[in-house]
Formats: sequence, C-alpha cells, structure tokens
Amino acid sequence: MGETLDFIIREKEKKGVSITQSQADLVSAAEQLDKEGKHEYALEIFQWMDKKKMSFSPSQLAVFLNIIAKTRGLDAAEAYFKKIDPNIDRMDTRSKNWPAYVTLLLLKRESKKNLAKASCWSPSQ
Repeated sequence: MGETLDFIIREKEKKGVSITQSQADLVSAAEQLDKEGKHEYALEIFQWMDKKKMSFSPSQLAVFLNIIAKTRGLDAAEAYFKKIDPNIDRMDTRSKNWPAYVTLLLLKRESKKNLAKASCWSPSQ
C-alpha cells in the first residue's frame, strides 16, 4: 500500500492535481482500518508515514506500536520503540513517549496472561 500511495500521488501530480492528506487524516484512516480488523493495511499507512519521516505524537506512536504488535509481534513493536526512543529502560511518567511505553507494558502483560492461560489449559483425553 505504501508504494500504492506513492504511485497515486505521483500520477495525480503529473495531471496537475494536488493531493494533500494531513497526518491526522492518515492516522484516522489507519485507526479505522485497525478497528475493522484490517491491521496490515493500517500498518502500511503508518509505515508509509514513517518512511516519509513524519513524526508521530505520543498517542499516534502508541497506536502504531499496537498495530505493529498485532501484525508483527510484540518483539517487533518493542524493537521499533527502541529505535525511536533508545531510553526505554529509563522511561518515567514525564517522558514524551510515556503513552507508547504504557501501551508496550499493557501488551506485554496481556501476552503473559495469554501464555499463562495457554499453559494451564490441557485438552481432555
């Protein structure tokens, strides 16, 4: 989709039509896709914005990390966050990226709960 977005924009610009989508519009579209269960498409929008060097607000970063975790796994989400904010191990409540950090913590807790449930469950013979 990232390549598709680039292609569409280039083709429209060749025809003299300016395409302007605000970052807020793109994030809103990604969030809607995520709600509809189209996580891969939502991820592609965020990746396209990231490739275009758009900076994310703390809450947008939290949404992006959640989508990464859904599509690529928790380790991938944590790796991306570490790339964005290498001080993840020294995070505190006054940190700019605190909402994203909390999202990661909640995802880790949920993952541990799911693992615990799975390990307690045993099929009847």
